[in-house]
Amino acid sequence: MREHFFTPLAFILLTWAGACPASATVLDQKIDALYSEVSEKFKNDPWMKNSADTSLHGVFPPEYQMPDLDHFRIFMKSYCTLLQNPDAAKQVPSRDHYTFVDLGQDATLRRLYVYDIKNHQILHNMWASHGFNSSMNVELTLSNTSSGQKDGVLYDSNPSRASFFSNVPESNETSAGMTFTEPHTYWSTVMERNGLRMHGLDGELDSKIAERGIVLHGWAFTAQEIAYYHIFPTSDGCVMLPESGFYKGTPNAAIFDLIEPDLASSAVLLYHKRLDPKQNELSHELQLNTFSELDSMIPGKIKPFAELYHWSSEETAKYTEELRAKLKQGLLTRIEDTYQYFKNSSKFVGQPVASEEQCIQDLNL
Repeated sequence: MREHFFTPLAFILLTWAGACPASATVLDQKIDALYSEVSEKFKNDPWMKNSADTSLHGVFPPEYQMPDLDHFRIFMKSYCTLLQNPDAAKQVPSRDHYTFVDLGQDATLRRLYVYDIKNHQILHNMWASHGFNSSMNVELTLSNTSSGQKDGVLYDSNPSRASFFSNVPESNETSAGMTFTEPHTYWSTVMERNGLRMHGLDGELDSKIAERGIVLHGWAFTAQEIAYYHIFPTSDGCVMLPESGFYKGTPNAAIFDLIEPDLASSAVLLYHKRLDPKQNELSHELQLNTFSELDSMIPGKIKPFAELYHWSSEETAKYTEELRAKLKQGLLTRIEDTYQYFKNSSKFVGQPVASEEQCIQDLNL
């Protein structure tokens, strides 16, 4: 059996913060007032409380949570920008609901929000997965060592944190950007469950989502299991929700089936802070620092094997370089690919709203 050594690395997350500036426009002021209104509804919703959830071995699922104000502004303005883009807007079948997934949050938190545009309230707040290659996980194995087996060193920063993104088929990474869903689910013979097809609206950020088979679907993991094991399963790139569990007062509810009608035919924003060019630069620098840190650790990780198997200095040097080459191939490549990926500007996130008056009307503010 191969040994694994785990080295958790904390990732520094930078968020856009700050109160509404003194030069806030009428739209900014109305969105901020709307946030207060939505927050109050959310707080008073009897189902948006842990008391409505059951525990597993005494551990309760993470609380329902509102997005922060800065992200709420981004979500709302991005939606207005979508509606004011005629080519994109005509592809979205319905304007009743709008879903946003905050992929900058940990997957063990409820980071998917289904928003009712007409009534200005959050209908659902749920977990959502990302692709397994979006996590900063790099497994490095030493081949053909004198131990007669493959000894391994596993670096795992946080499988629940999305760090890498792609629009490339077979990458098993999640895409970011504005998308929309089809009106009805389809039965996937591969997944053996229903899925809701998605289509990209954001150019090179997500143009191949449909081609890649990226869909919204449920998976056999309950809310209680997420809380107890503190992990949410990753996907091949799809956005997965818990398939069942205690939800809104109903034990063993079919969670995905309950939420799916509100997800269908609507815009879905897969958001990450790196859609902001400044945040992309900062994140790239942090990831390069992480790579350098991991690279510097390799000699220390090799040392116990060298002592255990009495390697010569030549063998030790050989396996050290082997691990370094694998780290570069497995991690540095993804770091650079993601950096280039986010240089594709979003058509909707971070873009100025063409008509603030029209936005106020579209949002019924």
